Amino acid sequence: MASGKTSLKLSPVNIAWLALGFFVLGNIALSLFYLLYKPFNPDELQHLHIAWLVSQGEIIYRDFWEHHGAAYGLLNGALMYIVNPAPSANVLIWFRSLSLIATLGVMIIIWLMARQLSLSRLGSFLAVAAYASLFIVQNKGIEMRPDALQNLFWVGGLYLLIRNQSGGSFGRAVGVGALFALAILSNTKAGIGPLFVVVFYCLGHWLCGLDWSHIKRDVGGMVVGGCLCLLPFLIYFWIHGAVVDFFYFSIVWNVLLNYYWITMYGGGPPQEQLSLGMQELQFFLIFLPFWSILAAYALLELARVLSGSNQLTGIAVSSLIATVAGVGMLWYSFGKAPLREFPLLTQQKKFTQLIVETTERDEPIASTWSNCGGYMFNKNVSYYWVAMPIHSQIIEVISGEHPFEQPFIDTMEDQQVRYLIGRENWMTEGLSDTALNYLRANFEYSPCLWTRREK
Repeated sequence: MASGKTSLKLSPVNIAWLALGFFVLGNIALSLFYLLYKPFNPDELQHLHIAWLVSQGEIIYRDFWEHHGAAYGLLNGALMYIVNPAPSANVLIWFRSLSLIATLGVMIIIWLMARQLSLSRLGSFLAVAAYASLFIVQNKGIEMRPDALQNLFWVGGLYLLIRNQSGGSFGRAVGVGALFALAILSNTKAGIGPLFVVVFYCLGHWLCGLDWSHIKRDVGGMVVGGCLCLLPFLIYFWIHGAVVDFFYFSIVWNVLLNYYWITMYGGGPPQEQLSLGMQELQFFLIFLPFWSILAAYALLELARVLSGSNQLTGIAVSSLIATVAGVGMLWYSFGKAPLREFPLLTQQKKFTQLIVETTERDEPIASTWSNCGGYMFNKNVSYYWVAMPIHSQIIEVISGEHPFEQPFIDTMEDQQVRYLIGRENWMTEGLSDTALNYLRANFEYSPCLWTRREK
């Protein structure tokens, strides 16, 4: 007689699904710890300040220096204007949440792309797990920076482009071009992805026999989509008299920046090059979705090859590799993850609150490149309002004027600026010797804050 009870049979496939599910959720949980507890990166402070300036009616590139794409700053500024949050460092936590949502969107598209490339459902989930487990995704994918949004647009465009290779249409190609344009407008360095796509289509007929009619359809559609996406931005900057500034600082300036970066710092010792490279780890986020799909495919292919002689061996070896790699990466990420609020984050929040409470929002505050915080809800003193040391030196080469030299000092005096936020070591903050001597003669220094002496 049947007992009426059913038992869940855990086949190897079901076990794999459960293991990957817990693995992905564990890595997302680590991302939440980073979101809540890691100190704010100077880049994040910069982007929050840009969002606040835009919400106050200032125009990117025309009224203040910025060299990222316009879309991210305009979107954040619009959100700041609509929500109008109370000035606080905690606003950054909410913007970090938006970056996490974009990163989760990338994971969904990785699944869709892997399925489109004929990976099994389990293999596609393995690709998602590989992406979620990367320390750089957990660490940088939650920061208030344009990289997460650029990746969402870029990977989404590439997914549509892959779909367009079977039963394609001109309309879908237009969508691809619009998404690629949005990726570049979010962060200029995202242009390296569409550049590879253009190179592929230029050589596709000879490399893989791509039909000329498909090339014309896709390239034509992408050009139309990109132009349609760019048009509103051109209209916006034309209305505000900043079209030239838009193209110069979002494109030309970045080309010059990379040229001088390579020529001025490319010949340094290996340890210096490694240090500079580590500052730009987020640059590699654009490539990681494809690495994760390739890793999943390689593991499944290994299992298939080994299963040709012995199915049990194939499953065992591939499972062992996946387990060792997964546990190792999870253990590494767990060791790095902040499980409670870092003291520096607490200091950043308190310091920002101090500045907010002791100044009016229209009072200009000078700032240098630092992780102090505080300045994000105040007006700027000068156009080049903040610059890291390398940027300051390159700005001097390009414009002939160091952003923190005599004109900066003159402006400080004309406006009788009370505060400069930054640290005393100018080598890490972008100040010139002249500016540092001026500060020491006219300001009192306390951690993160230069305060003008009373006369």
